[in-house]
This record gives sequence, C-alpha cells and structure tokens, in this order.
Amino acid sequence: MQIAREFTVNTVYASTEGERTAIVICTSEAGESHVEVRQQSWGGDRVGWFTQSSVRLSADQLAPMRQALGQAGAMPQMVAEAKKERRIAGERPDVFASHLKVWQAESA
Repeated sequence: MQIAREFTVNTVYASTEGERTAIVICTSEAGESHVEVRQQSWGGDRVGWFTQSSVRLSADQLAPMRQALGQAGAMPQMVAEAKKERRIAGERPDVFASHLKVWQAESA
C-alpha cells in the first residue's frame, strides 16, 4: 500500500536522549488506513528524526493492543496491592520477591 497521508497522533520521548517512539496514522489514496509505531532516533540537525524500525497495526489489531496497554498500565497498582496482601498475611519478603519475578514474566 502506497502511503498518501500521514498524521502523527503522539510522540513518546525515551529516557535516552535522541530516542523516541512515534504513533502515526497512515492512509492510502484508496482510503485504507493503518497505524504505525515507529522507533526513531535523532540524526542531528542535517538529518533530523529518522525511523529505525516500525510495527504496522491493522484496524483489527488496535483494540487488543489498547487492551494490553491498559492492563500494563494497571500493573504498578496490582503489584502494590499484592505486596500489601502478602505483608498482612505475614509472608517473608524474600518469598514475595521470588514470586513477583515469576508473576512479571508470566504477564509480559
């Protein structure tokens, strides 16, 4: 599909200087659209921002992606609640730490 128009929805800057992620809606001449998540780097004043890699998401993939990101956003709260429950139950911190590592791997 030849891209006729692009609209940058959002840009998320990384903690590393010169790195960012751009969320772009791409539309073809035929009116077909998809979203691209682009990993970009700063190439200096002469080059500007350039795309290192991108992931293309169809319309069918957007709802599951939003759901997954919503769940990931809730994880810090879930971890805090789990720690509180384990502290109340009197479990040792080292037992919780090993459990937490497995829990995070399973949810990734």
